[in-house]
Amino acid sequence: QPDLNYENPAVQEEILAALRFWLDLGIDGFRVDAVPYLYQREGTNCENLPETHNFLKRVRKEIDANYPDTVLLAEANQWPE
Repeated sequence: QPDLNYENPAVQEEILAALRFWLDLGIDGFRVDAVPYLYQREGTNCENLPETHNFLKRVRKEIDANYPDTVLLAEANQWPE
């Protein structure tokens, strides 16, 4: 898997462009793999970072606005409490 720098706005835009490409072809949804590790912070396990949640909210907002009824299924890697 590529190690992308999600801190970079250009990377975020390319991710959104890739999602739009496939959605324009008519797919119904995405499984988003390794979500807890999109962003990296030293001194953390990288799970549950605010910037991860912010990016996923942005993705959801973009998809909801332009591709209603699309499914996003995120791998959480979190055990229930």
